[in-house]
Amino acid sequence: MHQVTIEDSRRHAPPADAPESWQESFFLGWYDPATRSGGHHHISIKPKQDHAHVWSWLVVGGVLVGRAQQHHLPVPDGDYGDLDVGTLRVRVAESLRDIRFEARFGDDRLMLDYRSLCPPHEVTLDTGGLTVGKRHYESMGIVTGTAIVNGETVALSGGAWHDHSWGPRQFYPHRAGRWVFAVFGDDLAISVFTYMTPQGPKQFGWVFDDGVVRTVTRADFAAMVADDGLSPVSCEVRLWVEGFRGYHLQGHVDTSILTGDDEWYSKDGLAAFTCGGRLGAGIIEVNEQKSLNPAQRRELEI
Repeated sequence: MHQVTIEDSRRHAPPADAPESWQESFFLGWYDPATRSGGHHHISIKPKQDHAHVWSWLVVGGVLVGRAQQHHLPVPDGDYGDLDVGTLRVRVAESLRDIRFEARFGDDRLMLDYRSLCPPHEVTLDTGGLTVGKRHYESMGIVTGTAIVNGETVALSGGAWHDHSWGPRQFYPHRAGRWVFAVFGDDLAISVFTYMTPQGPKQFGWVFDDGVVRTVTRADFAAMVADDGLSPVSCEVRLWVEGFRGYHLQGHVDTSILTGDDEWYSKDGLAAFTCGGRLGAGIIEVNEQKSLNPAQRRELEI
C-alpha cells in the first residue's frame, strides 16, 4: 500500500493505447444497522466508449426503496471534487477524507456526509492475473445524514467504505471471490478480499486499529449463501495482519440486494458484525464460482 496524493484523486485520461475496457470509478457503500438502512452507489466513466453508467440503490428499514440502473450517460466534465453523473452528486474535499454525497430516486432523496477514519490507501486489485483496476485506493469511515422517503425523514449514521479506481477492467476472469468491510467506530475498521484468480486464491486487505494501518497477510474466509446460490447469509473470517496480530470477524446479513449487470453481478449483504465483543456494520459480498478456473480445467485435463 502507498500513500495517496491529491493528484490521485483527480480524473484521469486513458493512455492512447488503452483498451476499450479502460474505466474510472467512484464507489460509496454504507450500512446503518440501527435503522436497517444502507446503500450501494457506483459511478463508472468509460471515456474510450464515450459513456458513463450508474448503479445505485437505497434500503430503508430493511426494504429496497429506490434503484437507479443508468447506462450510456454522457461522460461528465467535472472532477471528483465536484461531479454529477445521472442521479448521483459527489463532492470530495481536498483532504480526501470528507465526501458530501447525494442520490435521487424519483421523489426520494439521500444526503450523506462521509468522513474517513484515516487517509485513503492504495491497494493492488490486479492480482493473480486479474485485470480489475490498474490503480485503486480506498478508505473506511462513518456516514451521517438523512433519507427522505415518501415525505418522511430518517436520520442515518453508519459504517461506510469508499473507493476510487482507474485502468483496464475485465470482470470475466474473476470467477469467485468474497469481500467484507466492517466499521466498529472511529478506531477500528476491517477490509478483506479473497479472489479466485487464474493463478489460484489470493487474499488481501487492511485493518485500521487504534490509529495504525496494517496490511492483511492471510485470511480464511467462510461464507454461507442462501439456496439461490447468490444471496449472502453470514460469514466468518479469521485474518492476520503484519506484526502478528489477528482478528476473528463474524457477520450476519440483514438485507441483501442484487447489484451489477450482464457483465458482472453480485448480491451485497448489508450486515451487522462482531469482533472481540464489539459491534459494527458493513457489507458482505459473495461471488460463487460459476465455471471451472484454469487450474481446475488442467486437473481434469479439459
